[in-house]
Amino acid sequence: MVGGELSSKCVVILIGPPGCGKGTQAGMLKELYEVESFCAGDELRKETASGSDLGKEIAQICDAGRLVPDRIVNLMAKKFVDNTASSRLLFDGFPRTAEQANFLINSLEKQWPVCACSFYVDDEVVMDRILHRFSCTKCGTIYNSKTKKPRIDGVCDNCGSKEFTHRNDDNEEAMKKRLDNYRTITNPMLKLFADLGVLHEIDSSREVAEVSGSMKDLIGNFW
Repeated sequence: MVGGELSSKCVVILIGPPGCGKGTQAGMLKELYEVESFCAGDELRKETASGSDLGKEIAQICDAGRLVPDRIVNLMAKKFVDNTASSRLLFDGFPRTAEQANFLINSLEKQWPVCACSFYVDDEVVMDRILHRFSCTKCGTIYNSKTKKPRIDGVCDNCGSKEFTHRNDDNEEAMKKRLDNYRTITNPMLKLFADLGVLHEIDSSREVAEVSGSMKDLIGNFW
C-alpha cells in the first residue's frame, strides 16, 4: 500500500535538488539499517564509465545540465526492484518526475508502504556546496573543500584511496539549469506524494548532524 499503517517493510525515497544532502543522509541510513539502496546518480555514472552507447548518451545529457529521460532511469529502477530480496528499499535521487513516481509505485508489487522525504534548501546554499564538491574515485564518498575535507589531506576517510574526482556538471552554468529543471519537473511529483499523504519535508540547510537526527526520528518509525 502507499501510506497506511507503518510497517517493518517500507520504501524510503529521498527527494531534493542537487547538493541538498541526499547522498550524505542515504549513507547514514545504510549504516543504521539493513537496507538495499538504489542511487540513480551512481547507476548512471556506472553506465557512463562503461563506455557503452547508452553511457555516452547519458554523459552528453548530464554535461549539458539536463535530466536523464524517464525511459532510461525507469528501466534501471525496475531492474533493482525486481532483483532485490530485501524488505527495506532506499531510493536516492529517484524518482524525479511524476511519471517516474507513478512507475515506481506501480512496480512495487509487494505493496510496501512508501515514505517520501523532501529535502529543501536555498539555491545559494546548494550552489556553494556543489561548486566545492568532490568525491573519492574508488568508493564515491563525497567531500567539500570548504566544509568536509578528508581527515588526512588527499586520502579518503572511507577506503584510503588517494584518487578524487570532480563531476563535469558541477559548475555554475550547469547547476542553474539543473535547479530550474528540478523546480519545473520535480514539483508536480512532490504534489503527487503529498496527495497520497506520504510526503515529509526535511530542512537540509542545517548542519549534517541535525538533519540526520530528523531523519532518524522519522525513518525509525518505519524501519
